[in-house]
Amino acid sequence: MAIPIKGKNVLLTGAAHGIGASLATFLAKEGCNLFLIDVDKAKLAETAMSVRKEGIEPILMDKDLSTFANREALFSLLEDKCFSPDILINNIGIGYWRYFKDTPWDKLEQIIDTNVKCMTHMTRRILPDMVERNSGHIVNLSSTAAFIGSPNSVCYSATKAYIRIFSETLGMELKCTGVKVLCVFPGATNTHFWQYAMMRSSKYDNKVSKMDARDVAEEIILAIKSGKSSMITGNKNKFNMFVAKFIPRQILIKIALKRFEN
Repeated sequence: MAIPIKGKNVLLTGAAHGIGASLATFLAKEGCNLFLIDVDKAKLAETAMSVRKEGIEPILMDKDLSTFANREALFSLLEDKCFSPDILINNIGIGYWRYFKDTPWDKLEQIIDTNVKCMTHMTRRILPDMVERNSGHIVNLSSTAAFIGSPNSVCYSATKAYIRIFSETLGMELKCTGVKVLCVFPGATNTHFWQYAMMRSSKYDNKVSKMDARDVAEEIILAIKSGKSSMITGNKNKFNMFVAKFIPRQILIKIALKRFEN
């Protein structure tokens, strides 16, 4: 039985670009009330325009959620607006394409703060109200990199593996409640991430096929409605991850070394 989401309050991070922007539009079409956050004020405004075309007036916040202070400001604004999320989508995520030994510490710290601390903090603050209502949905975006990892993206891969384990075990804790946890594993997707992570024109960028962000977002909406606990986007990615289960780990590592070389 499909889970209805019409009229639900949705808190969506990373709403200005790619998957997040597409999710906002699809959620607006579903009649959801939206609270959208992104550090990119101009692009967030563009997302808001798309949402308004569907008859939804979103609440916007342009903040960098990698910092504790900004997340606390978000929680205060949620209270001021009396906005209690029925669905939390932790979509925000960043990476940086360079060997670990050559990556500046501030970049590594930002990846951890954004991908791990933000997701964990957001979930910890929003979850208790959901449990009290015995209803809610936590959606965390991981990556297929959580299963194999990639050279040039050590810290990013590790944070996505954290999200995978976090979501799985949180789901165990919430099994006897009305709160559901969905972990999404997108493969390569054509988004702003590639520019931000300095991956454009890398060998991997030039040879990998990428999904359209709208297709990924549409799959996520369907997964939420169906109550899934995990979902790999795209048939090709599903097939690759299925086959990977039967390949010895050392061979997978060799494949990754070749696939993600500089």
